[in-house]
Amino acid sequence: MRSNLRCAAFILLLAPASAGAQDGGVPDWVERDPFTSAEDDPLGIDRADRLERVQPTRPDEEVRRPIPVVRGDVLSAIAGVRESHHEVEVELGHGLAIVRHRMRFASRARHAAEVRYRLAVPEGASLAALEVCDPDGCRQGAVDASADLGPYDDAIRARGAGQRPIAHAAPIEDDRGHALWIRAAPVRPQPPAVRGGRELWLDVSVTWVVAAPVRGARVRVNVPARGHDHRAAPTRIQVRSETLSGATANGADAVERAVERAPWEDVEVAARLPRTGPALRSEAWTVPCGAGRCARLRVVARPAPPRARDVIVLLDASPSTASSARGRIGPAVAALLSALPSRSRLRVAAFAARAEAVVAEPSSPTAISLVQVSRALERPLGSATRFEVAWDVIEPWVADMDDPLVLLVGDGGLTATDGSSAAFEAARAAGAEVAVLNVANRPTTASMREALGAIGERWIDAGPEAERAAAGHGMEPLAERIAPLLAPVVERQLRAQAGRRRVDLGSLRAGEERVWEGVVDRGAVRIGRARSGAPPDALALAMQDRLERRTERRDRPTRLAALAEASLAAGAAACGGARPPRSASAVVPAGARLIPADTRRCGASPFPTLSEAAADAEPEGTPNLRPHTGRTSLPERALLRMLRERIVPPARGCFREDRRGRAAYQRRAVFAFRLADREVVEARVEGSISDSLRQCLSQTMDGLDIPPFDGVVNVRYPIYVAPRLPPPVLSLDPAVADAVDSVTE
Repeated sequence: MRSNLRCAAFILLLAPASAGAQDGGVPDWVERDPFTSAEDDPLGIDRADRLERVQPTRPDEEVRRPIPVVRGDVLSAIAGVRESHHEVEVELGHGLAIVRHRMRFASRARHAAEVRYRLAVPEGASLAALEVCDPDGCRQGAVDASADLGPYDDAIRARGAGQRPIAHAAPIEDDRGHALWIRAAPVRPQPPAVRGGRELWLDVSVTWVVAAPVRGARVRVNVPARGHDHRAAPTRIQVRSETLSGATANGADAVERAVERAPWEDVEVAARLPRTGPALRSEAWTVPCGAGRCARLRVVARPAPPRARDVIVLLDASPSTASSARGRIGPAVAALLSALPSRSRLRVAAFAARAEAVVAEPSSPTAISLVQVSRALERPLGSATRFEVAWDVIEPWVADMDDPLVLLVGDGGLTATDGSSAAFEAARAAGAEVAVLNVANRPTTASMREALGAIGERWIDAGPEAERAAAGHGMEPLAERIAPLLAPVVERQLRAQAGRRRVDLGSLRAGEERVWEGVVDRGAVRIGRARSGAPPDALALAMQDRLERRTERRDRPTRLAALAEASLAAGAAACGGARPPRSASAVVPAGARLIPADTRRCGASPFPTLSEAAADAEPEGTPNLRPHTGRTSLPERALLRMLRERIVPPARGCFREDRRGRAAYQRRAVFAFRLADREVVEARVEGSISDSLRQCLSQTMDGLDIPPFDGVVNVRYPIYVAPRLPPPVLSLDPAVADAVDSVTE
């Protein structure tokens, strides 16, 4: 009975709860899911982001977001732009190389873009032409005389209905060397889903010109590597010429078909001068040059076989050759021996501060041992490069020769002394032809050029060719540089008429050329049978740029802009305005967007330049030891100790010999010399002394053992010899004398 009552009460308690649930709703704790809390909601039931209501962004909203530019070694543009073709055509003629690049750009991006391209060129290259094309048409480049932000930049920023592309090209020099900075727009996108539609592309053609002289009946021009850039296309290069034959690119025939190379590879273009045709070819060009006119005169001689002659090879064994030239002297001598005819006769000597014969008897080229030559370079011959000591050894050889050639093979350095100048004059008087083959990295020094120029001879800087031969990459370029020394003379004294003055071009040998460029006044311009005329149209702009810069009529190279004529005539708009500038060459329609390749800033040049480095000026003269801290790594104390130990003892011997028992002898001399490259490059002895004493003191500087150091040190070191007077004699009067005699007795 009790259990039934309890069940009825329980049922009565449940009844009100059900009614309350129906009236007030289910309590929170009943429908709460322990697996869907706000802190841990793996099912996402309680999320508040409302993703189901989110809509995709519109295209115009995405365009407003900044799009990064990918900057490479060669190409700078947004990620979807790349170079699809790069074709190079090299034309050799007139002693010049006319190089045309045609670059095609394509895009898979969603927006039109500007492209910036760095095209490496050799030093001295001049712009000749610029053209930009797309499916809508082409524009030709014209001279852009504006500075900094010019009409091209206005066209990039302006809005309009331009139908043809634009481009700009400017020569620059940055940390990587010389190059052309090319900008072009627009590279319009080509959607990958579009099939059967018109292909969109942008072509940029640029032409530059550089000197390509004839040396040893060969022409060699280097087309520099563009750089490591995965968006740059491989180079397809082809060569043509109307006056040269056998054109190659890196040794492969480039006439019949194009040669393909990677963008990070240099391409060497070579061709040879044929042995047929006229003996002399000459041409004379005149172009406007500032307010006047400039001329370029050129004559080239047909090649001929080398002639047998007597040769004296002087090997520079001075310490300065140890840095770069010593390992190249052997290949240079080998190239000379291979180029000489078998009937030639050679003698060899090594010199520095002293000279020694290596091969004293006349020998054929095949009898000269290169091992003997290498050993001669290691002889300890002092710390100077004195031609006068070499002349003392070879003077009897020259007297026994017919039309001798004295060839100095070394680093092109010379210890400038009065004796060296006299030795060169003596060589000229003896009928010897003196030439220098410089195989070092540096050019021939001014002292050597001055000494050779005084006797009208020549010097050849063949450092790159000698390095190439020493590295085992071919002897042919080095042999071509040496060939003019052995070629027969075609014209002993070549002269040209440049206005009202006559130009002396020296002698002309077979297989080489002579070129003169300069300013001319009124009057005729001619050389040989050629009279003045205008250069070909393809070279007119480049020749004007080249000659104006060489004659200092212009301080910056020519820039070209492919724009509408109205844009170039209007010039550049004011920078920093509130509204975009107006331009007849605008390539961005209203409401569209063009992604530039770089940022334009008012007041800053958009062209990269070479970073300026502080260069220490070379000291002119010094009292005693001029402070050289920061200019050289040679310590002052070490230099002073070297002077006291190496110069003072032999100098005392010179003064002792010059005194010859004279007690009242008194002399003062000053050693003035310059140290560089581990040797004495300039030396003189100042003071009122005899010639024999001066010569003896000059030779004391040759014994300096100079350690390697950087920079240049100018030294003025005085030395003085005091007289040795006899002891004083006292005269005694008779009274004092008698007193002394009495004491001594």
